[in-house]
Amino acid sequence: MVHSRIFKHKFLMFIPMLVVLILAVACGDDATPTTQPTPTTQPQATNTPVPTAMPEPTEAMAPLPGKPGGVITMQYHGPPAHWSAWEGFFTMNAVNEPMYNQVVEYNPETEEPLDIRGDLAESWTVSEDGQTYIFKLHEKARWHDGKPVTAADVKFSIDSWLDPALVCPSVGPCLLRGYVQGAQVIDDQTVEVNLKFPAAAFMSYFANNYTSIRQKEYSETGVDYKLVENVLGSGAFLLKEYQKDVSIEYVKNPDYWKEGLPYLDGMKYFIIRNGAASFAAYNAGQTLMSVSMVSVMPNSDAFQLAIETEDRGTVHWDGPASVLQIHLHNQKEPFTNQLVKKAMHLATHRQPMIELLTRGRATLGYPLPPGFWFAPTNEEVAQMPGFRELNGEKHPDDLAEAKRLMAEAGFPDGFMTQVLAPTTLDPKEVALIWSDQMRRSLNIEIEVDITESNVAVERRLSGDYLTYSHSDGLAVHDPDDMFTRSFITGSSHNRINRGDVPPRIGELHELQTRELDRETRKALAIEAAEIMLEDLPLIPLYWVERWMYLDNRIKNFNIHPSAYGQIYKWEHIWCDPACS
Repeated sequence: MVHSRIFKHKFLMFIPMLVVLILAVACGDDATPTTQPTPTTQPQATNTPVPTAMPEPTEAMAPLPGKPGGVITMQYHGPPAHWSAWEGFFTMNAVNEPMYNQVVEYNPETEEPLDIRGDLAESWTVSEDGQTYIFKLHEKARWHDGKPVTAADVKFSIDSWLDPALVCPSVGPCLLRGYVQGAQVIDDQTVEVNLKFPAAAFMSYFANNYTSIRQKEYSETGVDYKLVENVLGSGAFLLKEYQKDVSIEYVKNPDYWKEGLPYLDGMKYFIIRNGAASFAAYNAGQTLMSVSMVSVMPNSDAFQLAIETEDRGTVHWDGPASVLQIHLHNQKEPFTNQLVKKAMHLATHRQPMIELLTRGRATLGYPLPPGFWFAPTNEEVAQMPGFRELNGEKHPDDLAEAKRLMAEAGFPDGFMTQVLAPTTLDPKEVALIWSDQMRRSLNIEIEVDITESNVAVERRLSGDYLTYSHSDGLAVHDPDDMFTRSFITGSSHNRINRGDVPPRIGELHELQTRELDRETRKALAIEAAEIMLEDLPLIPLYWVERWMYLDNRIKNFNIHPSAYGQIYKWEHIWCDPACS
């Protein structure tokens, strides 16, 4: 299990090494809860992660006593393209979450990353066959316009997610389409959700913070949620002011339906898109914490920030939150040749990337995140061809096999190609290091095309690339997310431009989606990962841990290991002594 960790580095020798390396290269050399009590009516398979019935709220579930008041300033990495969380990427969801609620949520008040609790839901039960969930909503829940939140609102939201007309991004509520058959209203405070089959991953996706509930009556007026003036939620905060490219300011909802919450009077997100400016804002105390683990500041700067602010702040680490990959365009030469792809995988030396770019805060790029319950350990991966070393150097057997494969493929002297790299962390640095490794090991000359991030994404979506350096994060900690994100074709959030997935991958996906036993699901996921390493639609490099900065006055905060699926509503945190 991955838990929150606090790390303070006491020395820094990393930055000069990285600068020298990048300059040299440039010159040519992005689970389900197990903590709920088991009801007597719910059958349990061995080690099953199936969500169980939720008891009535108890004193232990109540918010920790906090001190009211204060405004926390936060660093946010970019302005939202629009204000519809359902239809947007991470940047849109992060600015919406303080104003909205979900039916259930990941508990931000514990270090357990798979702990799910009710948000709008006061309690819930699960049928014996695992296909029907009944959620009882809080009677006091109110929209910002004063109207009650009802089961009709929840049904409307779920129906909207299931509607093919809704186009979701890689981590949106459309992820539930694979599991949910539909929803029906039982009474004003009770909604029934019916699944297509018993799905171990359902609650993990349902608690994902892209599943914010919208008001049925307001939505049916045809209002455009992409416009900032049309925001209407039921959450702990109200939007006070949005200054495009500058800041987003929230104030406490004085009529919030959760008694005693939120503690803060408000938050102010400063939009800072430059790494140096972000570092300076933390160091000067202009920003007291991060909005999320998605940042414009590299891990190397986070180590230095920990040193310079150790008397007043903490850098929190968790993950692995996202995987760095090289996508190969399987419909373009020479990447239609399986031997070429296998040779490049074997010749890629991942450990130096991990040390240089993350200072060791990463695990090897196996197709599944090493160390998670459904994956091998990092130590096990380190013994596999392509990932192994000998005395700190790339294993000579892997290099010899890579050269043999290149010769067999008809490229004994290498070839020329290109890697498209967006200007985000860490893809551009990865592209520079990887291209240098391929030149030195296999005589493959790779032009590094560093392109503004939004343009690079459009080129990827249109297939305008040969290879593509990219970071992709987990929405939920479940093998389903890896299958649909990288393994299979046709998923709403598969970013790989390919249509030749081996049939066995699809079979394994169907089997593990319907499987309830954890060990069996793990075996199915690992089988799929091994096929991926042979089929190689991409070259996985490393799974990186991410960081968040927190002023020591801020209390009741726990970092969640998902950078993209867990957004924080901030109703649970407070300052002691006061922040202003």
